Amino acid sequence: MVLVILLLSASLLSGCTTDEREGVVGIPAGEDADGDFYSEENRAEIFVPILNTYDEPKEIVVRFKVITAEQNHHSELKRIRLPENSQEVYSQEIYVPEGEVGEFFDAEIIVAEDEVGIVEVRGEQVDDHALINATVANTNFDSKEVTLSFEAITGDGNIESKTMQVTLPENSMEDHSQKIPLDRGLEDYHVEIVE
Repeated sequence: MVLVILLLSASLLSGCTTDEREGVVGIPAGEDADGDFYSEENRAEIFVPILNTYDEPKEIVVRFKVITAEQNHHSELKRIRLPENSQEVYSQEIYVPEGEVGEFFDAEIIVAEDEVGIVEVRGEQVDDHALINATVANTNFDSKEVTLSFEAITGDGNIESKTMQVTLPENSMEDHSQKIPLDRGLEDYHVEIVE
């Protein structure tokens, strides 16, 4: 009987029982992204360990970033499928303009597992329209229908907006865009997911 109690206590303390274990995806505590810079090739290679404690694969979107000595930021987005119960190191190459030197390396999960998120927004004025593009990621293992709200803000503070419904395929990252008529110059722009 004493042996059974000791074994049960040991397994509880080690966090090995399924009741004590929660599903987690992330960069392990105490770990950071690291990288190498190859000046002759004008590129950085960034490495980051990512943990998945779920008993099933999960998908996430990670932004890898290098900051150069010239204080310029260069980044790449990467969709990563994590095997179940895994901790692996993932990497991404980023090319930088000639003459710049990579000094700081970073990686951040910007769309977590089983979520939908906007990962990048770009906009410009083309004649009398704002052209706004959004990159939207779905890390779910099924398709999701969402409504995107595109907003263009003019120089005098007016907000012109358009919404669109999109169906995002499972485990996807794709671009969606809107043209919004303007009667003033484009000052700023936003895209958000609305219910």
